[in-house]
This record gives sequence, C-alpha cells and structure tokens, in this order.
Amino acid sequence: KAIEIFIGSERIAAHKRNYNKFKRYTTLPEHMPESHKVVQGWSTERFLSWAEKVGPNTKEFIKHVLESREYPVQTYRACMGIMRLGKDCSPDIMEHACQEALNKRTYSYKYFSIIFKQTIAKFDKGSIKEETDRVVLHDNVRGSSAYERGGINA
Repeated sequence: KAIEIFIGSERIAAHKRNYNKFKRYTTLPEHMPESHKVVQGWSTERFLSWAEKVGPNTKEFIKHVLESREYPVQTYRACMGIMRLGKDCSPDIMEHACQEALNKRTYSYKYFSIIFKQTIAKFDKGSIKEETDRVVLHDNVRGSSAYERGGINA
C-alpha cells in the first residue's frame, strides 16, 4: 500500500506505507519543507566543531542529539537552541549540563534546557565550582619532574 498526498485533485507526493510500529515517521528528504532542508549554513560538522571547542561532554551530547533522529537535519533546531544557551555561559556550566543530560540519556532540547537551568542554579549557589585554576601551557612552565631532586632549579 502507498500513502498519497493530494492538493485538490493533484497528487503532490506518494510513498510506501510504513507498518513498523517502532518507527513512527517516514520522512523522505524530497518531501521535507525547504526550511528543514536548507537551514542557512547549519551542518552536522558545524555543531560538532562548536561542541568540541566547549569540551568532551558537550561534543558527546551533541553527537547523541544529532543521532536521535533518522535525518540529522531534523535535530538542527535543537542543536541551535543548545548553542544559544551556551553562548553566554562558561564552558564549565555547559560541560556539567551536558554530563547530566548524558547520565540521564536525555537528548532533546526541552529536557536539556531544564537541566541547563538547574546547572546554572547549582553554580550560583556554589554547590558546583567553576574550574578557574586552568593550567597555562608555555615554555616557562615546568612539570613536577623539575622539582624531584631539589637543588638550584627547585
């Protein structure tokens, strides 16, 4: 059997009916609206690149969001929303929120935004501390091995 879509008496689309009860929707790329197909430079690579700059938890979370739908383009609005949330906060807050979402296996924007707000509240209360003591890497920084023997260089 086939599903046919008509406007008036004109058939505008048709595809095979899906009888799989675990796969509710069948979306053919050619049937997607233009707003879903062409989303102004958004791409899987763009979201993963941004997430990688934030941290490993964020990258892993965005990867799961992108894989949560049959077509990654269907997740781009959620990814843009997550990016927007992270725009005005420290990477530590985003990393903690993404870790929490990963632990709960929650990959939707709706639930992530709740987790994100809860994470900000925890940071504000001081129950989670930001990592302010970051190691600066340059030629003048010596590791612990420089101090093992004591002496003039210790």
